[in-house]
Amino acid sequence: MEFFVAGASAVQIGTASFAEPVITTRILDELPAAVNSLGASELQQIVGTLVIGDSAKTSNK
Repeated sequence: MEFFVAGASAVQIGTASFAEPVITTRILDELPAAVNSLGASELQQIVGTLVIGDSAKTSNK
């Protein structure tokens, strides 16, 4: 989820399938709950939502 919040629109999972051959099924099963836990109804709503630091402090620059 961290990659999506940071702005990724896709995440490679090929290498993970060597360690866990059913990773794609697990991701498909668990992704909706992970998205909902962030207060969104679809993945696209969280892509690029990362905020670094205090925006009040950086907006004066």
